[in-house]
Amino acid sequence: MIIINSAPKNLELRNLQREYYSQVRKSHSISVSFILGRTEVELEDNEDIIIGDFKDSYENLVLKTKSAYEYFESCGKPDNFVIHDDDVWSNISTFSFIFSFDNS
Repeated sequence: MIIINSAPKNLELRNLQREYYSQVRKSHSISVSFILGRTEVELEDNEDIIIGDFKDSYENLVLKTKSAYEYFESCGKPDNFVIHDDDVWSNISTFSFIFSFDNS
């Protein structure tokens, strides 16, 4: 499971990450979600967005991380869990080696 910290204004970054992970899913069985806080900005209609119960701001980053862990726990504790920011690109091959992600 990969949870990506994002900000409401970062629609373009979320779309780039979606495109990247759609390619990754062709060879790896992973789930990807974006976590944001409450916002007055209208968000895109996607099922991959988790909205935490806090105002989305840099000062509340610790609450965003806490919400990501709570979401992780609510999913039955998958074997692997990674959190990164929407402006970071991960090397799934390295994750696969370290965490033994299932290859499809």
